[in-house]
Order: sequence, then structure tokens, then C-alpha cells
Amino acid sequence: MDKNLSSGTKPIGILSKIFGEVGFFCEQSFKWGEVKMDESRQDEAKREERRRLEAERRLLEEVRLARQAGVDVKSVIGRDESRQIGPSA
Repeated sequence: MDKNLSSGTKPIGILSKIFGEVGFFCEQSFKWGEVKMDESRQDEAKREERRRLEAERRLLEEVRLARQAGVDVKSVIGRDESRQIGPSA
């Protein structure tokens, strides 16, 4: 039996070093993947916020134009809220 194995110490050899390097590479890859995933989530949140703000801007522009045309926007919005589109909460 190998002297290093019988004494309970960690065997040192080429395979141990290779496995150590592979383990280190896997850890670094995992950390890199987590960083990239966090960046991706942040980018998606920013894009979603920009889409929401653009939709809000368009809606406010439509309301402004409707008011200019003499439409009672509050009554139209109140009427539309009673006809809820999509699944009810």
C-alpha cells in the first residue's frame, strides 16, 4: 500500500494536482456564470423599466390628445375599468 495513503495524509501526485486545478477551474467558471447571470438580470430589469416608461409616456400623450379633443378622459377610463380585460384578480 502507498505510504501516503496508509498514514492518512493527502496523496500528492500529478492526478491530485490535475483534480485540484479542474476543481479550481469549475469554481471560477461557476462564479463567472453567477456574475454574468446577475448582469443579465440587471440588464433585463433596465430594459423592462424602459419599456414601462415608454408605455406610460405614450399613454400620457394619448390622454393629452384626448383632452385636447374635448374627451372626458376620466369618464372613459372609469368606464373601461369596469370592463376588466384579462383574468380577474
